[in-house]
Amino acid sequence: MRNLAPWLASRQKEIPERLRACKVSTTLIWGENDQVKSAANAHALADRPPFARLVIVPEAGHNVQQEKPTLVASLIEEGSPRMA
Repeated sequence: MRNLAPWLASRQKEIPERLRACKVSTTLIWGENDQVKSAANAHALADRPPFARLVIVPEAGHNVQQEKPTLVASLIEEGSPRMA
């Protein structure tokens, strides 16, 4: 994991640009108590893509998918296209 940290840090600057280029519906799921990236970051990112929806999950931190897996799964399912 330590070897991954520098690579991830180098990619952080690309995220806003990639989101801006996104042409499909996007749901940003953020923990209300995220100590790594604050909710202010989430609001700034949500303003960029044209089809973004921001969901701030109460009582969750940076690992919201582990802390609230059922809620995150339902949000992903909600935003996914239905298969025929």
